[in-house]
Amino acid sequence: MRDKLTDSQLVEKTLKSDMSAYGVLVDRYRSLVYGLAYHVVGNFHDAEDIAQEAFIKAYNSLSTLKDKAKFGNWLRVITLNLCKMWLRKSTRESLFEVSSLRNEEDDDETTSFREDDSSFASDVTPEDIYINKEFQESVFTALSALPSKNQAVITMFYLDDLSYKEIGDFLNLPVSTVQSRLQRARKQLKEEFLKVVCLVLVKASTNRSVDEYKANEMAKEIFQDNRLGPKFTQKVLDEIMAEGQKHLCAGEWSEAEDAFLKAIGIKPDHAEAHFYVGLVKEDQELYEEAVEWYQKAVELKPDYPQAYYNLAISLGCLDKRDDAQVAYDKAIVACKKLLELNPDDPELYKEMGEAYTDNGDIKNGIAALKHAIVLKPDYFEAYAYLGHAYQSQGDIEEAKRIYKQTTEIKVNPEQFYGKPGAYRINMAYNNLGGIYLNERNYKQAIFYMQKAVEKASELGVTSDIYKMNLAVAYANKGADLATKRKYAEAVTTYKEAIRRFDELNRPSYIKHRLTRRGHLEVIDAFEDFVSQNPEDAEAYYCLACLYSAKNDNNKASEAIDKAAKLEPNYRQKAKVSKFFNN
Repeated sequence: MRDKLTDSQLVEKTLKSDMSAYGVLVDRYRSLVYGLAYHVVGNFHDAEDIAQEAFIKAYNSLSTLKDKAKFGNWLRVITLNLCKMWLRKSTRESLFEVSSLRNEEDDDETTSFREDDSSFASDVTPEDIYINKEFQESVFTALSALPSKNQAVITMFYLDDLSYKEIGDFLNLPVSTVQSRLQRARKQLKEEFLKVVCLVLVKASTNRSVDEYKANEMAKEIFQDNRLGPKFTQKVLDEIMAEGQKHLCAGEWSEAEDAFLKAIGIKPDHAEAHFYVGLVKEDQELYEEAVEWYQKAVELKPDYPQAYYNLAISLGCLDKRDDAQVAYDKAIVACKKLLELNPDDPELYKEMGEAYTDNGDIKNGIAALKHAIVLKPDYFEAYAYLGHAYQSQGDIEEAKRIYKQTTEIKVNPEQFYGKPGAYRINMAYNNLGGIYLNERNYKQAIFYMQKAVEKASELGVTSDIYKMNLAVAYANKGADLATKRKYAEAVTTYKEAIRRFDELNRPSYIKHRLTRRGHLEVIDAFEDFVSQNPEDAEAYYCLACLYSAKNDNNKASEAIDKAAKLEPNYRQKAKVSKFFNN
């Protein structure tokens, strides 16, 4: 049984990608972490947020834990540090000192008693008080009047009936100390709680009294009503998935895959996690591996349109067109089936429109995408793909119109940052720029492609592809100017292109283009330029890049020598540039 394994064993299994083991650790420590966080911040909502963040932080840093057997103590320190951060951000004063949770001797200091100003109806009973929210606040007021050390112990005890040993291990205290603190705390809590209840009853104008034992049990019941259930583990899982999605959008594939695999470890039948591992593989052009992950996703969740859709894309990239068409059809069928249950779901119409379009049925694709927009007028993902659909059928003017509409939709970066689908706003800018590039409207092409790069940064989306396309736009503009023998302008523009290609370590575009008219004439432009501007080191460096891309290594070396003579740093730059190290 996994729940019988030691912390050290569970940590080792987690580090070996057996992430169901981490789920056991979450279940084992959730009440302790939650109780400690509540003790610090004083409310259940923020305590739950801190507990969730503590488990995520521990999971992300698990490999740094040297003594695996001390996971609990390490987790306690993480929780306390997060609580300190919360307190620094909070405008309220702390009711305790965090340092008091260290393994120190007990002290007799108590915090001052704070009266509660709650008011109740005159016929209130103890049961009525318990139900009333203000009574719950009275319980917390009584708790806050206890010494800080005793607060922590009794909070954990009340939250989940944790044993003395569990509390002691987590707080790094002997069992005997836990017992004495708990005994003292329960006695003090009854006294403080009765003070508060009496005040409440007096304000309610009633002569009723409250039995001490009953008061203590009622306080315990309130805490247990707010305990964390098994759904907390699911919340931790959801947070791991969200982190993986952010890494995926940013092009951080290793980190993304690691997160999704850990999610699968916690919940092996998590279809979405399998799907996202497939996306990681697809983004890296590992299509055979992507297919395997997508197939597993649809096995776990047969009505999963997006998984079928991406399965079709990967199969198409493997030139398995018949299989791809079957997958597209299954995506459409899955959408229709789900629409019977949710006929007004814009996302399903959007997914169906994508599948129709990529499967060649553009008419139905456009119809589905338009319906998605009717249901959700600001649905920029549907707008962007609608533009793509029109572009695919050759209706360029309509595509431009739709793409422009997409770019005019106001998108809150915080709402979509690092989330799947965020890249569609970049897609609209990028594709619009591509249309203008084909029309040789370089000013508009560069404008929209620059916007695509900027939006990618705002939305946490990997921007390399957009930066690459922007560099291509500069290169094409430079080549066009060279063809027109506007050498000075061509050199200025192509300098910008080479600068951008060099930053991306992607000189292959220029290498492939230098056999074509225009790009070939760029060399003539640079040769003419340096003959008239022999002190321009960057021009010599760019000329060296062009020679190297053309495999004329002797001329490339000569040009680098001239650049380095003017500015020595170009020698080192050439050593690391892929223009010279392909």
